[in-house]
Amino acid sequence: MKTSSRKRLMKLSQYREVYFVAGSAPAASTLRRMIEDGELPGERIGKVYYVNVSNLGTGNHLVDMVLQAS
Repeated sequence: MKTSSRKRLMKLSQYREVYFVAGSAPAASTLRRMIEDGELPGERIGKVYYVNVSNLGTGNHLVDMVLQAS
């Protein structure tokens, strides 16, 4: 399964709503820092932070490595 080289960007606020159960999402400042540190795929465009959802993994490092190799 090859991932597309095309970016699919989602606003950070929407990412928090879609990918986390209500009340369990990390603070927006934490996610912004994770993007800046390269821990979460994304970027800042102007003043808005986006998560590159096409580069999100499964959460399992070994599975992610196998999927990237295929």
